[in-house]
Amino acid sequence: MLIVARRLVCLMMAGLLMAVWLQGPAYGGQIYWAFSWDSTAPGVSQRAEIRRADFGGGAFDVILEAKFVSPFSVAVDATGGKLYWADIQRDRIFRTDFDGTGFEVLVDGLQGPRDIALDLNAGKMYWTDRAFGTSIGLDRIQRANLDGTVIEDVIVESIGEDLTLSGLALDPIGGKVYWSDRGSGDRIERANLDGTARETFYSVPSPPGIGGPGSIAVDPASGTVYWIENWQVGTHQPGQIMQLNIDGSGVVEELVTGPGVKFGALCLDPLAGKMYWVSSGDSAIQRANLDGTLQEAVYSSAVGLGTALAVIPQGGGEGIYFAEKSAAGDPNVSSIRRVDLTGANPETLLERGLGGRLGGMVVDESAQKIYWAEGRYYEKIKRANYDGSDPETIVEISTFNIERPSDLRLDLNGGKVYWVGASSIGRANLDGTGIEDLQTGRAGDLALDAAAGHLYWCSQTGNSILRANLDGSNPQSVISTNAPTGLALDLPAGKIYWSSFGSFHRANLDGSNPEFLFSGGPILGFALDIELGQVYWQANDLFRANFDGTGLETLVSGAGGDESVALLFDVPVPLGDCDNSGAVDSNDVPCFVFALLGFDFGGSIERSDVNGDGNTDGADIQPFVDLLIGG
Repeated sequence: MLIVARRLVCLMMAGLLMAVWLQGPAYGGQIYWAFSWDSTAPGVSQRAEIRRADFGGGAFDVILEAKFVSPFSVAVDATGGKLYWADIQRDRIFRTDFDGTGFEVLVDGLQGPRDIALDLNAGKMYWTDRAFGTSIGLDRIQRANLDGTVIEDVIVESIGEDLTLSGLALDPIGGKVYWSDRGSGDRIERANLDGTARETFYSVPSPPGIGGPGSIAVDPASGTVYWIENWQVGTHQPGQIMQLNIDGSGVVEELVTGPGVKFGALCLDPLAGKMYWVSSGDSAIQRANLDGTLQEAVYSSAVGLGTALAVIPQGGGEGIYFAEKSAAGDPNVSSIRRVDLTGANPETLLERGLGGRLGGMVVDESAQKIYWAEGRYYEKIKRANYDGSDPETIVEISTFNIERPSDLRLDLNGGKVYWVGASSIGRANLDGTGIEDLQTGRAGDLALDAAAGHLYWCSQTGNSILRANLDGSNPQSVISTNAPTGLALDLPAGKIYWSSFGSFHRANLDGSNPEFLFSGGPILGFALDIELGQVYWQANDLFRANFDGTGLETLVSGAGGDESVALLFDVPVPLGDCDNSGAVDSNDVPCFVFALLGFDFGGSIERSDVNGDGNTDGADIQPFVDLLIGG
């Protein structure tokens, strides 16, 4: 959507929007943009955030973010009604209530938190933190209070030690913490809960380095330690659940073997004599008796499961807790769910929120809403208030057949949403119905001239900018240019702006009178102040310069961004212009009266606070009259 307002110019490029509200030399408002990074490489922190900064630049705030990306493990405080999880891609430990409220970041700035365990009686949580063989640091086990305060190192990898943490379990009764080391030793170790008295509990028979132990579970009552081992004598095949007496006596027993055991979480229900795990292939939650007999699938998933698994065998919160994906092939999960111990009555406790690659941000000024698209496994269009509150999904993949949306436009008067997908341009009604394919082929940026009934887009295959009717008919090339990317319309001036190979250009809407403006280096998205002759653009940092390239300024350093980042400048409230027409005139009188009576129409109450005291009341009448007469 192009925001229709006084002296407002919006430009779009590869899913990146920047919109500027200009009010003469004095600038106000805020900058919003979406930032995402969805690399699945180990140790690379993923992000899906909507950020905000003051118009003058400086630091930015995160107003909306994904609640999780890759929760490797989950722990449950059934009595307190809390979910805890370690997100190996977000480098954080989180907590929330079962209903998704009370969302908290407990621990931030970790290397790669993997496994988490709770000692509820002592009010402590423990976790493993993986360095993934990078220069970030050393593998370690840490603990903290349940609210994330008082962080302590329990076990830290020594210099030269090949410690590769892959499992964690607590024995609060025996005062021990257990962990798996899949480094050069391929063993299970344990220590006191404070990290003292470290010892080897079990070593994988030679040759080491082929697999090793993973998830661990301890049953203090029976004096037994269980674990999943990715190693099988003679064949070196994955898929065993093993057990050994807690004092190390006796012999190691193989309880469950075969390809049906995933190298992930292992949970126990000692009272019922059951063990639970996620099957290889992420397709089901399996269980068996503690001796390995009566293996069965409790819950099957058509889209795939994550590694996170927890079981509460009795009392409040009884059930199986797990992470599930949104689509087959998705490397990350989209929800944390719970089922009964029988596998019945599945319910979603927490949804991811933001996901995939973000892009195509647009704004509904009258409703003070921001819209954005999410692509790559999370094909959705969402919206939220300017402050990030009340996020909601408008349309999603089940009803909205799009693939990797990278650009988005709204025609609010026409009640339509337009998008650029991986191989087509489409549109639908704002409720997701009436889906239409308008154009096929790879497209870049998109722009609308709804009043004239025209749709513009950058062709990624034909080195041109094209125009068609809003229904996609009568397509024609209006500008021939090499690799056009960013695209925007200045409708009052009858101009079209675009970027190509790091340079800025403009022409008339029919393509005549093309002009080169200047070169700006890498350009991810841009916006123009036509009256002041300035351009704003995004290339990880946010810049501003004159049309000839002089007067270069850095507004926001480290703003973050790629081809799916979106930027917009918030609109300051025009006081007295109750109907938001661009001028204070007689048409504002009835609107102002309704505002005094408490009726709000798209921010009319806020715009009627003429004296700026934070209230719209009788004290605003005289200032409003003065503006009306003076206007």
